[in-house]
Amino acid sequence: MFDERQERQERQEQQARQEHDVAGTDPSASGFRVDEREVIHETLEGEAVLVHLGTGTYFSLGGSAAEIWPLVVAGAGRDEILAEAVRRFEGERATIEQEVGDLLGQFLEHGLAVAAPPREIPDAVKHGDGSATPYVSPRLEAFEDMQELLLLDPIHETGDEGWPSKS
Repeated sequence: MFDERQERQERQEQQARQEHDVAGTDPSASGFRVDEREVIHETLEGEAVLVHLGTGTYFSLGGSAAEIWPLVVAGAGRDEILAEAVRRFEGERATIEQEVGDLLGQFLEHGLAVAAPPREIPDAVKHGDGSATPYVSPRLEAFEDMQELLLLDPIHETGDEGWPSKS
């Protein structure tokens, strides 16, 4: 059973790398989306927690990463996310663009986001009052200590109809 999980995780990581490559070369796929079947997420008091149901790995987003994540969830494009980050944060533009760009690559690498055509960011997701806050480097921390428990959960053994499903 563990071998099957490991193979599944390797396939998903390979798919994420391929999708990351596509996002880097295909202008029509320069945006992001969250695969809601594989990733669940919640943001509380400025920290976002994400769980990849396929791998059992959970993630904590710290620094500016928690503010970038809603842009990814909204399906924004890379350029729009970078521009929004520069608008939101006080700091050196090159540093913000480099570090946020690296964060987006990490989202793809870990299968937290997949390449998709970009969508316009809804006003509700854009920075509210337009005032910039001090920039703090984004942090994506991965935790694998609960993988076995998360992968044993029966919610993972479901079809497209979800769980629980009515017979």
